[in-house]
Amino acid sequence: YANLFPDDVASLVWGECPLPGSTIYDEWKHTPALWHFNFHSVPDLPELLVSGHEKQYLKHFYDRLGQNPAAFTEADLDFYATLYSAPGAMRAGFNVYRTFEEDKVDNRRWLEEKGKVKVRAMILGGECSLDALKSESMAKEVDEQVVAAEVDGAGHWIAEENPEDFVKKVLGFIKG
Repeated sequence: YANLFPDDVASLVWGECPLPGSTIYDEWKHTPALWHFNFHSVPDLPELLVSGHEKQYLKHFYDRLGQNPAAFTEADLDFYATLYSAPGAMRAGFNVYRTFEEDKVDNRRWLEEKGKVKVRAMILGGECSLDALKSESMAKEVDEQVVAAEVDGAGHWIAEENPEDFVKKVLGFIKG
């Protein structure tokens, strides 16, 4: 969006996701750490296997990708499990992964046609995240004005694991 409509975007904050079309995405998408990228892309199978086990499936990711076990309480897990147990909810989540290859083609085409994004951007990651060391170089592949920041003590779930530092970094960037 920021590349196609830069006049409508004041700044961009993103993170904790390998951007389809980037070198990092291509290097990481089939690694054991990101096994779920492939699994979620298979039509209908994830829905079949996860149905009725949404809470356990979500907890696996919260535990595996996080650094702060207290970030997700039992009440949080129940809340998210209830939402993701609704008809079509898990399919919608899996469909995000199913479009990554199309996103990769679109992102590369836009980069070729329009060049790098001109909007100032912050790539925000967790200090203890899987991609903490590579996110800045990934962002610089697509954006001319990149600021990189890490949420202290967080893994993948940056807003949940350290909300105070997350808000501080985001607001500091936006006000800056």
